[in-house]
Amino acid sequence: MSESENVELVKAAYAAFDRGDLAGLLEMLAPDIEWNWPAVRDIPHSGPCRGRDAVARVFEIFSTVDEPIAYDRHEFIAQGDRVVVLSTYRARAKSSGRTFETDVIQAWTVRNGQIARFDIQYNTVAAVEAYRVAPATDHAAIASRRGEFVDAFNAADVQRMAALLTDDHIGMPPNRPALRGARASIEFWREGMAAATSRFTVLPQDLTVDGDVAVDRFDWAIDSTPRGGGVPIRDEGKCVWIWRRESDGAWKVASAVWNSDLATAGLWSGAGVPR
Repeated sequence: MSESENVELVKAAYAAFDRGDLAGLLEMLAPDIEWNWPAVRDIPHSGPCRGRDAVARVFEIFSTVDEPIAYDRHEFIAQGDRVVVLSTYRARAKSSGRTFETDVIQAWTVRNGQIARFDIQYNTVAAVEAYRVAPATDHAAIASRRGEFVDAFNAADVQRMAALLTDDHIGMPPNRPALRGARASIEFWREGMAAATSRFTVLPQDLTVDGDVAVDRFDWAIDSTPRGGGVPIRDEGKCVWIWRRESDGAWKVASAVWNSDLATAGLWSGAGVPR
């Protein structure tokens, strides 16, 4: 076959894949095809194999793992019996619902009118991260740590609160500069606690764990009674904490940003806290 005919065969294989015609795709493969997909522990359809039946099994597993979103082939480069294809692949991992995108290099070797060999290289790290499902233990651990922070706040124990922050923590309160480091957060908490006695409650909304990082979104409310007398203050709003798993396995808050839902800021969203 000519180089142009090899390209057309490979394009036909992609077309069969795109329309879900596995039988048609397998017919284009040599009975003893050499399928070279690098083995990666957390990618279930990876690993080299040989023969149509083995490749059919690869695609069966693949269909349970990936939900393709876009598969753009940018360039077909033919030389002799080999066709190299440069593409971009975007998919949703069925295990987690997360999406990933990667550039892909695939090399197809054609012999006697059939595809005799397949090789692939792509960003396997992106795929693994998307496939990974956070263990229930991570969610439970973070929920417990969040509860520890609430209890410490309500006990006005700033040292216990600070122990739940990373060394490079950044707090981003409304209406004032960022709080860099645990010491700055301690000073902020002490200012508020000197001005009023407060009770903090949270209502978790969403927690997404991805490896050693987690995004924790929750609603919050603080009821404060000024120490110098006056009308009690209620403030409520939204907050996002970024948790990070430290080298000892403990989850700590690396950054926090919050705001108030109220038109007039309360004690803990800027108003009434000494600058």
